[in-house]
Amino acid sequence: MEWKTRSFVGLFLLFLLCSCDSGTYFSEFKKLPESGWPQSNQPEFLVNIDDTSRVFDVQVMFRHAPQYPFQNLYLFMHTTFPSEKQITDTLTLFLFDAGGKPLGSCMGDLCDVEFKYRSRVKFPERGEYRFRLEHRMRTPDGILPLVMDAGLRLQNSVRNEK
Repeated sequence: MEWKTRSFVGLFLLFLLCSCDSGTYFSEFKKLPESGWPQSNQPEFLVNIDDTSRVFDVQVMFRHAPQYPFQNLYLFMHTTFPSEKQITDTLTLFLFDAGGKPLGSCMGDLCDVEFKYRSRVKFPERGEYRFRLEHRMRTPDGILPLVMDAGLRLQNSVRNEK
């Protein structure tokens, strides 16, 4: 019986090791209201950058229902630097292909989709950066239905700096 226990523990440890993503610097999801995502609800992500020589790929992530009523999602990405400098980018993200098939991965009533926002980013200032997502979809009441979570991820860039 002891070999079964050791095998189980070994497989469990292997699973834990494989599931760790050493390339992720920051990853966080924010829960959105079940009643829908109002434009006034603008999820913020605070990221501390302590090494300005590092290079990152920045992704935005969403969890939505397969019944999401639109093909895309319009967003503003507001970024505030440690020095309080601000920039805003307009993003158009497609959640479904032209045939109506969800992009990303769906399991049951939930789809996860990731979008590369910026590649090979070097943050010029040390300190805390604030990323704020604002949906810009036109709905009669300003509430976007069937989007459950919004997220941000910074990955170490796969290509090494030359």
